[in-house]
Amino acid sequence: MATKILTLLLGLVPSLASAAPFTNPLSPLIAKQPYVIYADGYWYYMYTSHWEIEIARAPTLDGLKGGGQRKTIFPKLGDDRNFYNPRLYKFDDVWWLYYRATPDTTIQRWGDKDFYVIKGGAKVTDTFSNPVKIANATTGQILQIHDQLYFLNDCGNDICIASVSSPTSIGTSSVLAVSDQKWEYVGGNGRSIGNPTPFYHNDKTFIAYELDFGAMFVEHPFGLLTYKGSGDPMLSSSWSKSGPFRNVAYRNGTSTCYSELGNFFVSPDGLELWTLYNTDNLSKGCASPQHTGAKRLDWNPDGSPNFSVPGVVEHAVDGPSGERT
Repeated sequence: MATKILTLLLGLVPSLASAAPFTNPLSPLIAKQPYVIYADGYWYYMYTSHWEIEIARAPTLDGLKGGGQRKTIFPKLGDDRNFYNPRLYKFDDVWWLYYRATPDTTIQRWGDKDFYVIKGGAKVTDTFSNPVKIANATTGQILQIHDQLYFLNDCGNDICIASVSSPTSIGTSSVLAVSDQKWEYVGGNGRSIGNPTPFYHNDKTFIAYELDFGAMFVEHPFGLLTYKGSGDPMLSSSWSKSGPFRNVAYRNGTSTCYSELGNFFVSPDGLELWTLYNTDNLSKGCASPQHTGAKRLDWNPDGSPNFSVPGVVEHAVDGPSGERT
């Protein structure tokens, strides 16, 4: 599918303005699976309350702290379904919302794998209607390489990829990655990998993915696939694998507070990549209740991401570059 898509591509637009300061926590809302994107002069903060998909917007990240302008973009329906993993993409000037739905009586039954896309309008706040089931998956995101779009998703204990011919049509999935590294195993037992999350920096394409480490879940370890720059993106041989990584959300005294794998978002001027983090309600000096915040992603000299730099909590820091002040 050769089309224009609003993606996380960096360094495409000159800086427009200095950044407005903000403090973490980013939002007062106890949000499930939060997601942030910048479009049309606003930050859009999307999350689920299980049975609804809601969104808040503000011209600055700091403006989200008061809840922003809030709207339910996908209300509870008559079939009593719960919603997970919402993601927004803009194809040729039309917004599409991808999400997972399960029956209301099976909130915690992760075996339900109904993944949908629903069409919106030219603005994020336009009405979304006519959902279409596109896959059997628990998570799903769009990847772009060489003007071609792909659908990344969980498939059993592995990560799969499929070509995208239209926002509502994907091809046959094939396995892209399996647990084949020592650090992806615990006690000699294989563990599942999933939640593939693409992001981009300069000419490099990355896919971060979660590791199910059971008792080690408190540290939220994840791996990283890096596209080699050539070859068929649907073949595992076109990617290199590294890890494990741990996203340091912030440090609280002697405690290090880690984050589950959130989404990556680009600053308004296209020059910085940020990550949204969402910590657990932990007893080791970390956030209580859940803490959602944002931090700029730093880079190593070889161009790989550095996830170990902590964010700052309750102290003003500069927001994403190019943000309106």
